[in-house]
Amino acid sequence: MSKKNLVIVESPAKAKTIEKILGKDFEVKASFGHVRDLPQRKLGVDPDNDFEPEYQVSADKKKVIAELKSSAKNCENIYLAPDPDREGEAIAWHLYEILKKQSKAEFKRVTFNEITKSAIKSAFDKAHDVDMHRVDAQQARRILDRLVGYKVSPLLWKRNARSAGRVQTVALRLICEREKAIRAFTPEEYWSLQAELKNQAADAQSFISKLDKIDGKKPHIPNEETSSKIVGELEGSQFRVKDIESKDRKKRPAPPFITSTLQQAASSNLRFSPSRTMSLAQKLYEGRDLGSEGTAGLITYMRTDSVAIAKEAQNAAIDFVNHIYGSEFSPDKPNFYKSKNSAQGGHEAIRPTDVTRTPKKMAPYLNDDELKLYTLIWKRFVASQMVPALYRQDSITFLPENIGMSHEYLFKITGSVLIFDGFMKVYNFSDDGSQDGESKDVILPQLKEGEICDLLQLIPKQHFTEPPPRFSEATLVKELEANGVGRPSTYASIIRTIQDREYVFKDKGRLNPSDKGMESCDFLITTLPSLFEVTFTAHMEELLDKVEHGDLEWTKMLGDFYSGFKDWLEDAKTAGAPDKSIFAGVIDIIPQDITYQPVTGKGKNAFSDEEFIGSIRESLEENKALSEKQWQTLLKVLLRYDNIMPDLKEKAAELGFDTELNEVIAKAEEEKKINVDSNATELLALLENVTFEEPQKPAKGRRAFNEANFYKSLKTQSESGRNLSVNQINALKKMVLKYQKQVENFEAKAAELKLEIPEEAVIDPEESKEITALLKALSSVTEWNAPTKRGRMTYDDKSFYESLSSNFANKGSLTPRQSAALKKCVGRYKEKIPAELFPEGLADAKSGGEEKTDVKCPKCDSPIVKKVGKRGPFYACSGFPKCKNLANSLDKFTEES
Repeated sequence: MSKKNLVIVESPAKAKTIEKILGKDFEVKASFGHVRDLPQRKLGVDPDNDFEPEYQVSADKKKVIAELKSSAKNCENIYLAPDPDREGEAIAWHLYEILKKQSKAEFKRVTFNEITKSAIKSAFDKAHDVDMHRVDAQQARRILDRLVGYKVSPLLWKRNARSAGRVQTVALRLICEREKAIRAFTPEEYWSLQAELKNQAADAQSFISKLDKIDGKKPHIPNEETSSKIVGELEGSQFRVKDIESKDRKKRPAPPFITSTLQQAASSNLRFSPSRTMSLAQKLYEGRDLGSEGTAGLITYMRTDSVAIAKEAQNAAIDFVNHIYGSEFSPDKPNFYKSKNSAQGGHEAIRPTDVTRTPKKMAPYLNDDELKLYTLIWKRFVASQMVPALYRQDSITFLPENIGMSHEYLFKITGSVLIFDGFMKVYNFSDDGSQDGESKDVILPQLKEGEICDLLQLIPKQHFTEPPPRFSEATLVKELEANGVGRPSTYASIIRTIQDREYVFKDKGRLNPSDKGMESCDFLITTLPSLFEVTFTAHMEELLDKVEHGDLEWTKMLGDFYSGFKDWLEDAKTAGAPDKSIFAGVIDIIPQDITYQPVTGKGKNAFSDEEFIGSIRESLEENKALSEKQWQTLLKVLLRYDNIMPDLKEKAAELGFDTELNEVIAKAEEEKKINVDSNATELLALLENVTFEEPQKPAKGRRAFNEANFYKSLKTQSESGRNLSVNQINALKKMVLKYQKQVENFEAKAAELKLEIPEEAVIDPEESKEITALLKALSSVTEWNAPTKRGRMTYDDKSFYESLSSNFANKGSLTPRQSAALKKCVGRYKEKIPAELFPEGLADAKSGGEEKTDVKCPKCDSPIVKKVGKRGPFYACSGFPKCKNLANSLDKFTEES
């Protein structure tokens, strides 16, 4: 029997928490996020009809929708309760559009910033209509992203890149421009100068003072010569105390976290990625069963750019501080913080829903990572309602005195002492990874004005300026926020997307652009400079905010954008191509009675010189745009017939494309030389009788790579007299190495062709023997585990075994990671493999193929084990991750012992 009230939220975890709060008269169901979207395989937007979107129920949500429709049939009230932001408002509207046809219930929108009894009750008392301004802002953003992605991405496909994103490309641009600045950076030399001084008291300790001014200005010492000259003037000086200053300084607490600052702090201090941070925060927001307290959310909504705090929460924090730390730590009136102008006013900052739920009390209900993040949020919020810390800051200035000095030199020493810790009783800025937060008392020597100090030594030091650092995930979020690019709900997905597309990779915590990322970024900025301007992207965010506030029609905003966007696209298609008159002049050079070369390639890869020239003529007659790629192809085609066009270079000079023609000629000559030097014909001959692997099932959205077809296309290309490119030759060499076991007398032929065999391609007999045994063990398995899905990846042991078997049969070896994964796989089937086939020495296979050593961890005395990671073997304490002792070499542990 259906209940009178149906509540729809986004996640099952939230549904469970809210259902316990609301009681038996309410059924709470989850939509599992968005339920409708634009179609995957077409644009799905009609720019000629006010950008009318074509929404479809997502394939993976059809079952969810069926269940919701069933629950909605006999309800009196349907409460739409997705998250309190644009995306949540859009989900609520889509649910309404789907369910209104099935139910006569009254639809109401409820929003809450925290999942607590009081907040839920208040939200249901204030139920309202869906905010269509907010829905329109979300629709406008979605359609903007679809238009850019759908129209721009095809420009990249020809360059072996995956896709372009309206905001992601701007984030990539920031990373690439930083990389260019690093590569172009030229270090500049400079010197610093310190003086070790000591006053004349018998028991005085020496101290260090730094050169602070030369003739009243900041010192600039460019080289050793200048440094030596200054040292020469100062040697033998006495240093008189010129001035002593002492003043009190306040350090105020930071506001509670917003999305960006939480991601930055968690990245810097906890080493969490933005995606990981948001995933953990989502769980804290959705709630936990707290035993006798019942179920409740632990933090407020985590996608926010507002530092506002509810008055009740401020008062609760101040009461807590008074009770736990004393009245001297609480302010006379609550601390208020100003949000930036673009912040969404209805939201609060990220804070604990109940300040009395201290991290210590919550520890039994949270895992380690959840507790770390909760502690960070709790401390920052409590500290935000405490008084400032108080420091005494001292400085002493010294004036060197010596006969004949040509300049006035001032040396200075500074220090500070914490007088009252204030908010730092709870939260130091170093808690979130901020270097500024590390407060160490620095006590200065007891001196008086006019007192003389002896110079013990001068310490000149050479330095070089350093390039700007690469972005970390934390600093990139900060940069995006500073430039107004993206919003709290998008930072994590932006950074994840550019890594998923392999435009950026992370190395030692820093974001590095890949070659593909640099090339794609350069191409997009060159061809569509206005679209991917940082300021333009920030301006679009401001317009979306206006739509949300009801100050701008979403269709007008999209119309204004699209009119310029169409022009940019047209310009992008012809970028790098000459004027059509040049195309026409080149076509006129070609003799009418020319005999064209035969068609090369087959099917989609077939290319006809005659048809290509014909298509150019047709485009010119119809006044169609011609691209840079068509221009470059036309020049290559011309070169194939230069023997019957002796005046080609002369005509090129006349029409003004002689430079480009010469570049194409030079490139062709280089490719010809590469083909001769690399023995392309002989390499192709080595693979003549090879049996290639069957194409593996590709990841969603990608085409299967067929090695046999690729080899045939290379052979056809070579036999038709067309040179192979450098990339094609390198791919050919990799294939030869992969199938070396099928090539007769491979080593002799490789030596004859001077084929360099990389270390990893050399087959180790012992390793080969071990892998053979492992594969043989798995070949006996008759009942395989069902495939499992983790995130977007599906893991299928049977397919994995078949893939490695085929790979090993062709190549004769596996990578360290493949070998380690194979051992794990064997371990999982230990009970299903006959004892006589189970490899010796693999007793620990079930624990992941770890190899125990005789060395003990110097920290906790547990055995050290050998593991294999992404970058090869490494050694770690078997107590990992509690004991975080690991190293690339076993020697490290024996040295520590």
